[in-house]
Amino acid sequence: MLYKSKRPTRILHINVEIGETDQVYNQFSLPWAGKREITICTFFKSDMKPPKTITVFEGDGSFKGFFRALKAALAEKEYDIIHAHSPHCGFLFLAATRFAYRKFKPFTVVTVHDSYQNYKLRNRILWLPVFASFQRVVCCSRASYDSFPALYRRLAGDRLD
Repeated sequence: MLYKSKRPTRILHINVEIGETDQVYNQFSLPWAGKREITICTFFKSDMKPPKTITVFEGDGSFKGFFRALKAALAEKEYDIIHAHSPHCGFLFLAATRFAYRKFKPFTVVTVHDSYQNYKLRNRILWLPVFASFQRVVCCSRASYDSFPALYRRLAGDRLD
C-alpha cells in the first residue's frame, strides 16, 4: 500500500531568474501555486513580486549570493522535488551541495529545453555532470533527446526521458 501524504507536494524550482514572461514562473509555478508548495530559487534578483503562495529566494547575481539563497531555500523545508531548469542551474545546485546530490531525499530533475547543437560549448560542458548526477533528466522534445551525443545518453542511462 502506498502512503499518500496529506500535505501538498513541495517543489523547489532553481532558475537563473524569474520575470513576467519566464516559463518557470508562468508554466511551472503560477498554475500550481494553489495545489503545490512552490519555492523558487534564482541567481538574479527579480523586479516582480510573486503571489504570497510562492516562496522566492533570490540571489544577487553573484555565486556567493546564489549559494546563500539556495542554502536558505534548502534549510527552509524538505522538498519532494528539486527541479533545475538549465545547465547553469543544475551545475550550480551540484556545486552548492558539493555533488552530494545522493544525500538529498527529494527527487532531483532537470529539464532540457533545447537541442544539443544550440547550446554554447560552456553549457555543453555543464550538462556533463548534470546528466551524470540528477535522478531524472527530461528532454522536452524528441528532437532534443535525439540531438544529444551518445556520451550524454550513457551518462544519464535509464534516468533520461
